[in-house]
Amino acid sequence: MEFHHTSMEGDVVHMMPVSGIDLLPGETIVFEPGGLHMMLAGLASPLPPGDRVLLTLTFEQAGDVQVEVGVGEP
Repeated sequence: MEFHHTSMEGDVVHMMPVSGIDLLPGETIVFEPGGLHMMLAGLASPLPPGDRVLLTLTFEQAGDVQVEVGVGEP
């Protein structure tokens, strides 16, 4: 899994990998198409849009946290 940020330059869409996200206590981060999002790579088979997937996020101070996320359109 990689974090990516989407940006527009004129008519061209760019997806740039993000190495990490600074998150302050109590702060909320929204992942959405066209902005900050998670991308899963190297899957054995495609995940159908609408499916739900269990991921483990690793935080510097909070350790591992499991989250359930929805699969969006590619």
